[in-house]
Amino acid sequence: MPRLTIYESGSVNLSFVTAEARKGKIKIAGRRHNVFLGHNYLVSGGFNRPWTALHLIPNGNTTNQFQWQGADRLMAIHKIEGTYYC
Repeated sequence: MPRLTIYESGSVNLSFVTAEARKGKIKIAGRRHNVFLGHNYLVSGGFNRPWTALHLIPNGNTTNQFQWQGADRLMAIHKIEGTYYC
């Protein structure tokens, strides 16, 4: 699917992303989350690649998604309640 991004500065970026995602459930730090894997910015191949987008939604609540600014990928490492997760 084509994705056109037009920035306030006037710059334009055209890229292609898949219109497909994967979803599942995971338990992290004793809390359950819904997990979504996809391609945010570019098609990076399979859904097991380091650049694959990862979105975690605690307890199935779509309004309280973890805000990991710029680190919403499988390759990211995050500290949650004193423990690092990757």
